[in-house]
Amino acid sequence: MAQEKKKGHLGRNLLLGFSALVVVALLFIFLAPVVPAKYIEKEPYAANETYVEQEPYIANETYYEAQPYVTTAPLSYTVAGTSIQGVSGQIASDCVVIINNSDSNSGTFTVAYFLVTMGGATTTRYASQFIAGGTQQGVWLRYTGDYIRSFTYSVTPPTKQVIQYNNVQKTREVTMYRDVQKTREVVLYKDVEKTKWVTVVDRIAD
Repeated sequence: MAQEKKKGHLGRNLLLGFSALVVVALLFIFLAPVVPAKYIEKEPYAANETYVEQEPYIANETYYEAQPYVTTAPLSYTVAGTSIQGVSGQIASDCVVIINNSDSNSGTFTVAYFLVTMGGATTTRYASQFIAGGTQQGVWLRYTGDYIRSFTYSVTPPTKQVIQYNNVQKTREVTMYRDVQKTREVVLYKDVEKTKWVTVVDRIAD
């Protein structure tokens, strides 16, 4: 019986001690002093931002256009050779210039002969010959009254119509783009140091 009383007394003492601890802890929490604590907060602010934008504009562009026109050009030819031949029974010489018409067109070739006679006289004579395209033929000149010692010549070929092109300068309107610097308002954030009051318990917990 005495032992049971002793156990009951011990239990009450433990309960009273625990209750006292709880009361002290609650008093410490609610009556604890407050202290300043610093912290960082993101604070928004307006700022001007510079950016570049492509802006269209109308410009005049110079360009060249091939414009056809009709003109004349000489037929293509080569001289295959020349010769001086005597005329049987006559005081005369035949002068020949052999022309190769390498063009696809036909026409009459004229040769100017610059003659030197055996007597030393000089004279100029002309002879013409129609020559089909792609063929070769001699242009003959007979000189009478003396023999020809030598000659030089000049060939005038016929002409043909050809189409050629001129580069003609022109202008036209085109849309081009240029960089234009502009500004716009944006929202940025900066770190701001602030202070708040906390209890010692909160400071320990942090």
